[in-house]
Amino acid sequence: MKFKHSIKEVPSLIHEVPSLIKGVPRLINEVQTLIKGVLSLINEARIFIHYFLKLDNQRNKPNTNF
Repeated sequence: MKFKHSIKEVPSLIHEVPSLIKGVPRLINEVQTLIKGVLSLINEARIFIHYFLKLDNQRNKPNTNF
């Protein structure tokens, strides 16, 4: 089994851990923003579909205004 990094590289890899940990909250924030955007898009689609169905129902009703 061959390792990707040699033992000599371990201290420099350990040095990178704090910056990786600092990046986690930013990543979480980006994911939250992405989820909010997707939910907003779903809501807009729901409103559009509701409006479209309302128009379609009005168009299919017989005219009873005599």
